[in-house]
Amino acid sequence: MDENRVDEVSVGSVDAQQLVQIATSSEATEGGYQLETSISTNSGNNEQEEGVTSNRTELDYTCLGLAFKTIEETKQFYKNYAHDLGFSVRDMGAVKRSTKRQPTKTARYARYCCSKEGYKTTSKSNPKNKGTIDVKAYQRAVPETRVGCPAIIKFRYDIEKDEWLLDKWITEHNHDLLPAKFKHLLRSNKGISEMHAMVAQVHADCGVSLRKSYELFTTTSGGRENVPFTPHDLKNYITGTRQKSMKPGEATILLEYFRHEAYRNPSFFYEIEVDSNEDIASIFWADARMRFDYSCFGDTISFDTTYRTNQNYRPLALFVGFNHHRALCIFGAALLYDETTATFKWFFDAFLKCMSGTRPTSIFTDQAAAIAAGIRSVIPEAFHGLCTFHIKQNVMKHLDTTNTNILEDLQYVTFGVENEEEFEYNWSRLLDTHYPEEGTNPRNWLDSIYKVRKQWSSAWIKDHFTAGMRSSQLSESCNSNLRNYLQSDDNLVEFFTYFNKFVERKRSDEMDMDYQMANTVPNTMYDRSPLVQQVAKLYTTKIYSSFLEEYSESLAFFVFRNESMDRDGMTAYEVKKLGGFDKRVVLVNKEEKKYKCSCRLFESSGWLCRHIIRQIEMVGFNGDDIEQLTIPKEYILPRWTRDAKSGEKFTINTTECAATDTYAGRYQELCASMVILATKVSMNDKVFSMVKEKIAELTKLAFQSLQTQETQQTAPVGTTSTSPSQSAAASATNDKYANVKGFKARQDPWKSKKRPKGGLEVALERARKQRIDEQAANKRYKSKNE
Repeated sequence: MDENRVDEVSVGSVDAQQLVQIATSSEATEGGYQLETSISTNSGNNEQEEGVTSNRTELDYTCLGLAFKTIEETKQFYKNYAHDLGFSVRDMGAVKRSTKRQPTKTARYARYCCSKEGYKTTSKSNPKNKGTIDVKAYQRAVPETRVGCPAIIKFRYDIEKDEWLLDKWITEHNHDLLPAKFKHLLRSNKGISEMHAMVAQVHADCGVSLRKSYELFTTTSGGRENVPFTPHDLKNYITGTRQKSMKPGEATILLEYFRHEAYRNPSFFYEIEVDSNEDIASIFWADARMRFDYSCFGDTISFDTTYRTNQNYRPLALFVGFNHHRALCIFGAALLYDETTATFKWFFDAFLKCMSGTRPTSIFTDQAAAIAAGIRSVIPEAFHGLCTFHIKQNVMKHLDTTNTNILEDLQYVTFGVENEEEFEYNWSRLLDTHYPEEGTNPRNWLDSIYKVRKQWSSAWIKDHFTAGMRSSQLSESCNSNLRNYLQSDDNLVEFFTYFNKFVERKRSDEMDMDYQMANTVPNTMYDRSPLVQQVAKLYTTKIYSSFLEEYSESLAFFVFRNESMDRDGMTAYEVKKLGGFDKRVVLVNKEEKKYKCSCRLFESSGWLCRHIIRQIEMVGFNGDDIEQLTIPKEYILPRWTRDAKSGEKFTINTTECAATDTYAGRYQELCASMVILATKVSMNDKVFSMVKEKIAELTKLAFQSLQTQETQQTAPVGTTSTSPSQSAAASATNDKYANVKGFKARQDPWKSKKRPKGGLEVALERARKQRIDEQAANKRYKSKNE
């Protein structure tokens, strides 16, 4: 045998075709190695020339210089060989061969075979089952995957050389090998690499579906044949990762998450309700940004619960409100065990504790007795408004909605009446017209909402500041958006991951509005008006638009002095449209610059109405003082201005947040650089090879540097070193939640897996079915008459 040739063969340079050619050549027998059987020269195309005999050979390949340092290298070598030929590999296990005299824990032999080696126990092809196999059982079995293939390779560990040597190799297969188009599906070569795993986890954290995640891999890899795993493999990996993340237990994970957030930012607040069995019942949390936003915009809040957001069957409760752009702003969140009065009392207490006792002036909820009892007990001074949207849903359920007049009358007493006298008159008229008989179900429901009229009618709501809020529709909109992020089967890790994504999205929307406001100049046809010029520099874009709408409407009004309506030292003016029914009374105190309109728009919403605007302009033009043409600063609420978040309302500790942002910035910058490099370099083969080699060298150098730093940071003997997260967890071990056992079990309240329908949906569905029945009855009636 050619000695020079033997020395030149190495692990990295031998591919499948070279090994097959060497094994089938005459040189394989010149060195005295015995030929026992044949070698199959079938390649990936499964084609074999006619007349060519297949010699099965069992060879000792130590003459080829195939030596490996580790057992993992032997397995990878055979897997690469199998991939080139087109078959899959099965690990038969390592053999230790220890004896009583020479016990050892080190493997001495490693064996790998074709995945089709041997037979299944119930296989009809198994020689042991010949004549005894149950034909019916065999027909019900899964298709055969093992056909007794003899291909096998065996490695022996040389203790003296500390190397793994090739000891035995049978290359024959008794089955066809797979063509090249199927090689990426070989089981032994499939797997999710570390790079793919990291990218897949990023996709999962961002809420990308498994299907879209796999399509991203196939697109970036140049086709499915270049992706070493299937969508099913990706699903199994993500599921396994989720199960591992929940292995410590839900209670442990929850406490670790809260403690970590509190360590990163001391302004993070959380409160946990623990029952008598030391189980977690409900949880409340609010980060620093939520607490700061509440200090700026917490005068009016909306509260509602949404369902099917987590696999613990706990409703998610959110406190939300309007920011200075009159957009959604989140103040706090909770996962509640149930919706009883006791739970809501605990929730409201935790919320006030988080906000340092600062109470809202108004709060809007749906018409639930437990919520109302909780608000009366904890925040009795706050105005409790009922959601008009839920009232409308109840109207659809309890009243005959085919009668449009009743809907118009209810709409007027809800939004159109100005005072109590007007409400009582129109309410009595509504009852007498539509439901004069007492004791009926519709009349009983109308009597029930009449008892809480001060919580939903404009006659009373306009006396309270509500930032223009009349319902909990803001919460409903928030819940609708949440369903794009949260699913009913989310565990705690997924829930908090996706919930934080949702919160960050809303804050990003606010930043976009801040940018548009700072980067644009208001434009209007009324730019010569001193009032418009004044508010254009102060109000945000949304509130400025609302003010312009009022200003535009004010031009159609005229002001008349009415001395008979003067009261409390204030001068009365009638502001009305000529020939119209829109008439209001504006009371003015010129010395103190105070204004009060009967429409009470400023008292409820926070910006001036068209009636006061018209009075300021007309009286100012008739006077000598030009300052009368400006809006007093008392009538420009800071919460609607561009500088609404300025001042020291609530201090946010951002020390740890900055460190985290720095890490994220470094990661993002490095990723962007590598993407640009890969995009440009991959177009040139020579440059690609050079860059690939340099990256490998740089990676090795970076890992060595990291390992050196970790070694230097190791604490000396006799001392202990802890990471910041460990110290944070250790400092919290003595807190009041240290003894919690787990989550209090809660049964699934939904028998059906479908989304529960609201009252409005049920009413519309019932009306639709009723119309169908009526149409069918009319058709039957016509057919009989014909």
